[in-house]
Amino acid sequence: MFCQQCGAQVEPGAKFCTTCGRPAQDQAAPPAASPVPPPPPAYSQPSYSQPQDYRATLPGASYPGAPQAASPGMQKPANYLPWAIAVTLCCCVVGGIVGIVYSVQANSKWESGDYAGAHKAAGSARTWLIISAIIGLIVTTFAIMANLATIMATM
Repeated sequence: MFCQQCGAQVEPGAKFCTTCGRPAQDQAAPPAASPVPPPPPAYSQPSYSQPQDYRATLPGASYPGAPQAASPGMQKPANYLPWAIAVTLCCCVVGGIVGIVYSVQANSKWESGDYAGAHKAAGSARTWLIISAIIGLIVTTFAIMANLATIMATM
């Protein structure tokens, strides 16, 4: 038998606990162990799915480069790439290169679903080509006139 106060073993037939002095007749069984709480639930890693672009799920939200639905009457913008190459070779190199860049952007934006961006890039390419062609023609006209004036002056 065990002492209920200190938990020491008491000899059978003893009247008092030799450790703490408590009367032995009150001692019946070993002290009851406190109930062990159940173990906490095991931690589990939450499952994750592929990251999604939260902006695409917002209703009515648009952001640069967002895919847009093409309206039924919307057509692919004109490709000004051949004209841009011709302007680069014949008239104005700098403006022609800018036109080439915008022409290529119009194609890639259309393929990625950015239809408004494709039309905007095609419009920019067209503007650069017209300005470059006009500047190239003016510069060429002045160059021809200067050459003619030089030839006339030497005669």
